[in-house]
Formats: sequence, structure tokens, C-alpha cells
Amino acid sequence: MEDRACPTWGACPLMGTANTMQCLAEALGMTLPGAATMIATSSELLRSAKLSGNQIVKLVEKEIRAGDIMTLPALENMITMMMVLGGSTNSVVHILSLAEELGYGDVITLDKISQISKKTPCLVNVKPNGPYHLTDFERSGGMPAALKEVRSCLNTEVLTVTCKTMAENMEAPLKYEPDRKVLYSFEEPISKDGGIAVLYGNIATGGAILRQSARYRDNLYHKGPASFRQSGGGPCRPS
Repeated sequence: MEDRACPTWGACPLMGTANTMQCLAEALGMTLPGAATMIATSSELLRSAKLSGNQIVKLVEKEIRAGDIMTLPALENMITMMMVLGGSTNSVVHILSLAEELGYGDVITLDKISQISKKTPCLVNVKPNGPYHLTDFERSGGMPAALKEVRSCLNTEVLTVTCKTMAENMEAPLKYEPDRKVLYSFEEPISKDGGIAVLYGNIATGGAILRQSARYRDNLYHKGPASFRQSGGGPCRPS
């Protein structure tokens, strides 16, 4: 049972925070293509690590800095792929923090994330969205396949750490053909809206995050009492 639950060392096999952020780093253009979902025990990962080191030297020689890659259009790509993945809700916090650090905090907001969610399909059927693991996603083409699938939703002229644009990176052939049980097509997605929804209401006036791709899709409406406990006080009911 343990071997099935954790097939290798490394990150957990589902679309948790670690795997989500690895995938989003690739969507941002900050990793070599395909690096995000390489299996922890594979020799390919060791080769990718060496190639990454070589590429860092090339970036220094060309005077390409992180800020040249992590632009506003690249951050929008990051949000788009978060929706495609049905990624961890923690990724919202990380994206907002990164945007603030880069000086885009007034543009990359919960409202912006909500706008992108409403026009971006969810395609990746990895737990908790579906029954499959990150190893299955890797063998379905990983992030390069997912990026190609939603190419029309992305800013493909952004620069990446390859010193090429995302569009140029997409010209490379995929390692694996997508398994449509794992990576759904753009035309027939898991859902037409993104994996994460931004909610507003009197319980959370500043906004709340729901990984709606992990929901029970036949139970989208619920009516009932809501309560929460304040620090040092008793239960309170919203107005």
C-alpha cells in the first residue's frame, strides 16, 4: 500500500503544492521544458540538472536576468496554467506574493485570477481532480503537452530560460503523446472553467479560493447554516 501511495521519493504523487509550483515555474519560463514532472528516480532528472547548470552560465553570458523572464505576460501564463492544472490553492498565495515582489501587485489580483479562471479550461486529471498521478501526467507529455494544448490562451512570445520564446520551445516534439484520460483536450476539457475559483461573500469579503476541479461536480449548490469561530470567542454567524 505504501509503495502504491508513494511510488518514488520526491514530491507527493498528486497535484499538491510542490508539484503545482514546479509546473508553474515551467509555465513562467523559469525551468527547462519538461523539467517540472520528471520522475525523481530517473536518470533524465540528473541530465536535466546538468543541462540547467549549463544554461545558467549561458544566461549570465547573455546578461539575461530573472526579471527579463518573469514579466507581466509570463505571470498571466502562470495563472492560466494554474487553471489548466487544477493546481493547489496555495499557488494563488505564491503567485500573488511573486507579483508583489516583481512590482505587478496592482495588476495580478484575485479579480485578475478570477477573470482568467472563467475563460480557461481545466485539462489535467491528476489527483485530486481525478484518479491519476504526476507520473501519469509525465508520461502524457507533461507541461510541454499541456502548454501546447492551450497555446491559444497563452502569451507565447515571452522569453524563457532557454533564451528562446515559449513559441520557439513549443516547436520541439513531445516526449510522449498525451493520454486523453490524463490530459484532456482543449476541445473536450474536464471543465470549461479553470480548476480554481475565486469566491466572494459575507463570510470572506476579501475573497476566498476553491479548487473547484476537486469538487463533487454534481454538488455545486448547497444551502445551509455557516459559522466560524473567532479567536478567543464563541461561534459567530455571518449576517
